Amino acid sequence: MVVIIHNKLVRDNIPKIINDQENQSCEYHIIENDDEYFKYLIKKVDEEMHEFYNNPSSEEMADVIEVLMEITRLKNIKHDVVEDTRVKKLEEKGGFKKRYVLEKVYKK
Repeated sequence: MVVIIHNKLVRDNIPKIINDQENQSCEYHIIENDDEYFKYLIKKVDEEMHEFYNNPSSEEMADVIEVLMEITRLKNIKHDVVEDTRVKKLEEKGGFKKRYVLEKVYKK
């Protein structure tokens, strides 16, 4: 028997999908504590961003967005407020299309 240790947050249906496969089973637990859940979500968004970096596709971006949406839900942040804030910051500070890299600031 081969045992692969993951210890990572997975989508809700993954344990069932694994257990429904012939010759496979898995162990899992449910996170009850919101602080611990938040830590797992932060690790997950990092994991998904690395996957997107290696394979920039709509499928990988959907995974990144799903984790971010769950973080906003957990932290009671409303999507419309995020969008309003995004637009306001875009108007005030701009976006990233010009690709500026700030190297130095000189203060007198």
